This record gives sequence, structure tokens and C-alpha cells, in this order.
Amino acid sequence: MGLAPDTQSHRLLLLTTLVLNNRMADGEAAASDAVAHDAEDTNSLVMRAYFRQRQSKTELANQDFDAAMQQDWLDDEQRKGIRLVAADAAVAVGDFRRAAALLAPLDPADKAVAQRLKVVHDRPAPPQELSNASFPPPRQDCHLTPYGVVCDMKPADDASTAASRAYLAYGKEDFPEAIAQAEKAVAQEPDNPAMQRLLTTTLAAGNAEQQQRAMQRLNAELETTPDDAQLLMQRAYLHQRQAAPDKALQDFQAAKRTGKAPPLIMLDEGYALARLGRKDEAMGMFKQAIDDNDQGELELTREQRYNTRNAISGLSREWGASVSASYRGARPAGSGLNETAVTTASDSVFGSADVYWRPPNFLNSATRIFEVYGRLMNTLHSGSSTSQEQSVIDPCTGRPMQVGAGTFRGVSGLPTTVGSLGLRLTPSTDYALTFGLERRFLLGSSTHSGALSPASPELRCRLSGRDPSQPGAPVVGNPQSIQFDSSGARGGWLAFATYGFYKGTALRYDVPSWFTMEGYVQGGYYREDLPADFWLRDQTTGATTQRLRGNYRRDQWFANAEVRMGRSFRLDSVSDHLMAFPHVVLAADMLHQNYRARVPALDQNVRAQGNGSTWSSGAGAGLSLRYSFREDHYNAPRSYIDWTVQYRGSIGGGQADRAKGLFMNMSLWY
Repeated sequence: MGLAPDTQSHRLLLLTTLVLNNRMADGEAAASDAVAHDAEDTNSLVMRAYFRQRQSKTELANQDFDAAMQQDWLDDEQRKGIRLVAADAAVAVGDFRRAAALLAPLDPADKAVAQRLKVVHDRPAPPQELSNASFPPPRQDCHLTPYGVVCDMKPADDASTAASRAYLAYGKEDFPEAIAQAEKAVAQEPDNPAMQRLLTTTLAAGNAEQQQRAMQRLNAELETTPDDAQLLMQRAYLHQRQAAPDKALQDFQAAKRTGKAPPLIMLDEGYALARLGRKDEAMGMFKQAIDDNDQGELELTREQRYNTRNAISGLSREWGASVSASYRGARPAGSGLNETAVTTASDSVFGSADVYWRPPNFLNSATRIFEVYGRLMNTLHSGSSTSQEQSVIDPCTGRPMQVGAGTFRGVSGLPTTVGSLGLRLTPSTDYALTFGLERRFLLGSSTHSGALSPASPELRCRLSGRDPSQPGAPVVGNPQSIQFDSSGARGGWLAFATYGFYKGTALRYDVPSWFTMEGYVQGGYYREDLPADFWLRDQTTGATTQRLRGNYRRDQWFANAEVRMGRSFRLDSVSDHLMAFPHVVLAADMLHQNYRARVPALDQNVRAQGNGSTWSSGAGAGLSLRYSFREDHYNAPRSYIDWTVQYRGSIGGGQADRAKGLFMNMSLWY
């Protein structure tokens, strides 16, 4: 600029440099100086509009965009480019009416125009703060003409060269396209170092073979320039992708020693330390970043500061606890298995309390989680189930018979309590696959004692007081039931695996709303092999036979899955720690059980009623509210309370009552 102040490309280079360094006020001043020097400098006028919009000077920015479009020397293509940039600026602040007006004169069939018209129609929530990512600067399309180099302003996504298309594809995480375009750019300008580095960058985001090519290129460049901080950092990021945090840390530290690395490298170094399991050092690095930000020595956006504090919270966590209560407005009904009466479900509330410990020096790291946990579960409330007067199959004759209406009170409270101690291991948080093994303890009386209903019609006929060999004969005795008590047994074993996937579930401050999807798939096996006392009880007189020692075996295979998808909103009008998540939900489950007992009083093995496989699936809509709390200067909120309500309808499976109705859950995580 000092040597050739009249050269437009020099002024554009200065403006671009100021954009890249996020110096918006300086950029506005430089653009104003350029406009004062040449009132017809359209590009500087557009760039000043961009700088002003980034500083929330929307009215002044609109004036600059309008003035630029009114310049009479522009052709239609140049004016279209400015209109698209101005429309992007309007969308960035939620002014969809202005955006629509700017797009109106343009061809709606044009791809760039159609994309923006769709955005105007969808009216997405504008970002809370404008940045190069949320509102990218216009691109300068420079080309040689008979009058010299001429630069036109294009919107950020209107790429006309292989390099710009590579940058655009990379930003959209379309890495195969980015690599293909970067290779074209290198073919066009093989001696351009910027194009060579672009190719290396895109290859580093590719598959294993492409990443190896990137590593070879980086190693070759670093042999020539071993103190290049940018190359060292680029190789460090590649080491992280290849799960080599030790090598990544070495390169980050080497880049830092050059004195040419950006200040934010301390965060990269902290994350590398965390991946190596050096938690104390990582937390020290992150706390130093917070301190430097407090003193104005390190610039962090609100989102970066929050993420840094959140990392400290995660690394410092060694134990935790949760309590939850779940309401089912349509608890699974009795299904009439083996021709028994159908019962109507009742409301139920289930509770659980869980506490876990993460041994700090055993198996745990930033990417691996090992927990020892204990849990208590029970039914807090169980309403009354009813059966209407109906026809069922007589187990003796095989013919229909009428039974009267009845009401059955469910068991709840302490008698339903089950305890467990277990281990959970997540080998890699990158894949969110957890394996668990737990020992269950049957603490409540109803969990280890009760009545056994046999699957055999012949045995049910005998227990009803009749003779199966003479099904039409009158009743010869009082009805009896099989009772058992395994109070001396400890319980069973549960093994399970869970895969979880989460996107956008964390609290964010860079935007007011964001896409969220979460879900899980779980499968497992539960086994109880219980020594138990068995006896027969006369249902008329209450008399019992002698208790004899037998065995009760219960095997259960299960699988269940649930996915929720919607949009999260931060409710700043109430609290910036409160977010709402309206969503649609899809859930399914499968259960296969095989219960059988050796009953000495009957001198036979008895298979229980209800054995076999069942499944259900449901879909519906729901709303979650989550409030996060327990934060301090260095730690992001470490606890939260979550309330979720859903209503689902059955969409498949033989157990519709298991999948439909009102579901509600309240959880506290500490």
C-alpha cells in the first residue's frame, strides 16, 4: 500500500488480511479509506458493508450494499454477485424480507439463487454472533483482462476455481470432492506452495491411504523447513486422526517452541495431553488458557471458553450419581398368554438411583472410561389392573368359559427393590460402545418369592381341582397355586453392550438453536439360577403343603433401541442454562424369556407361563427440558436435571401396549 497506493489488488489484499485476523473495525477504516480514494471502488464498498455487518452496523451495511449495486458500470453478472452477497448478509441477521427483495430480480432456477430462496423460506434462527464461519466473507474472483487484473465480488459459495471449490468442499466436509479439486489446483499451478499445502490439508482428511500420502508430504516439507510452525501443527492434527496422541503432542510442543504458533496452540496441547491420560497436566493447560483469557492475553470466543471449561469438568470427574423416576401411563398389560384373561394396564412409576466411581489411575483416560457402579431400582407406585368379564379357554376342556371382572393391585415400594454392583467399560469414546457386567441382588420380598403359573394346560387343570383325564367331570378339590421363595439366593448376572450416538446434545452459546439427535441400541443377557423352596397353597382354605427345596431358573435375552431427533433451543429469557428439545421419537424392543422350575411337590419340571419371544415398536413426539448447574470459574456446569415427556403410538410388534401411551422421566445427574 505504501509503495503503490493506487493498486486496487494491494487494497484488497489488505482488506483480506484484516478479515482473516478478525480485525473488523480496522477493516472498516481501511475500506472507508479506499472508498474515499476512489468513490467507484465497488469491491471496497462491498467489503466495507461486510465489515460493518460483522460489527452489527446493519443499517450502514445495507446502505453500502445498495450503493454498490447502483453503480452504472457494473454488468449483470457483477451486480448478481453483489446481490447474493447482500442477501447472505440479510439472512445472517434474520432479515428475510430484505433477502427476498434482493433475490427477486434474479433467476430462481439459478442454483445459487435457489439455495438462498430455500433458506429464506425455511427462516432458520440467525447465529447469536457473526463470525467467519457463520457469515463468511465474499470471495474475490480475480482474472486477467486487457485492462489488467480485475476482481469481482462473489458470494462465499460461488467458487470458480479448483482451489476455491476445494476450500468450499472441505468446509462442507465433502473430503473426496475437496481432494479431487485440490489435485486439480496443483495440476494447474504445480509451483504454487499454497496449492501444495491445500492438497496436503485435504489428503489429511481422507481415508487411511490418503492420510499416509499427506504424512509423507508433511515429512518431506519438514525435512526442508523443520521449524515451520504451521507444518508441525498440521502434522500434529494428522497424528491425532491416526490415534497417535504421543506424536501429536511432540509436534504441538515443537511448534510452540518456534515462537510462531498461534496462541490457541495451548488448547491443542492440552487435548493431546488429555488423550495420553495426563489429566492433571491437561487441566493445568486449560486453566492457564482461562487465566490468559481473563488477562486479555488469549482471545477466546464464548463458545471456545465454554468448551475449555467443559473439558476441565470432564477431566476432573472421578465419581457421580444419578436418581430418576419414570412414569408409564400404559404399563404393559397382561396379554392373555396361554388363553388366560386379558388385564388392562395401570399407571406405574419406576425409580432408580445410581452411583459410580472412575478409578483415576486405572484404565481411565480422555478417550476411555471405566466405572465401578452400584444401583438400586424399584417400583415406586403401581396402580390397580383390571380385567373385564370375558371369555377364556378352559385348560381342562379346551372350550371357552366365562370369567367375571376383577381388580388386581400391583406390588410397589420396598418389596420390589433390586440392587446391583457392576463394571462398565467404554474402550473408546470416539465410538461410544460400552460393555457392562453386573451382579444383581434380589432385595425386596416380591423379587424372590411369589406364585409360579405353569404353561401346561394339563397342569393348570390339575391345579384348578379337576382331573385332566375327565375334563368334563365336576371339580373334585379346591384350587391350588404353586408358591416359591428363593430368599436364600443372591440374585443373577447381567451382561450387556450399549452403543450410543449423540449430536448436538450439549449446551451451546454460538447459536440460539441447533439440530440435535441422540439415541442408543442395547442388547444383553440376564440369568438367574435360584435355589428355592416350593410348596402348594390351597386357594380356598390357605393351607399349604410341606416346603421342599427345588430350583428356579430364569433366562432372558433382550434388545432395545430409541432415537430422538429434533432441534434444541436455549431459553435465554428464562436462563441461559436452560434448553428445550422438542423431538420425534422412534423406539423398539425385543424380549425372549425362558423361565422354568424344578418343583419337588409335583415331581416334575415346570415351564412358566409367558415364555417365548415378543417385540414391540412405537413412534411419537416429545419434549425435553434440561437445566444445567454447578459451575465455577474453571468448570462448566457439571450437573443437570432433565425432564422428558413423550406420547407414542404402536407401529408394530405383538405387544402394542408395551410401545404406546404416555412416557415421562425426571432425572437428576450429579
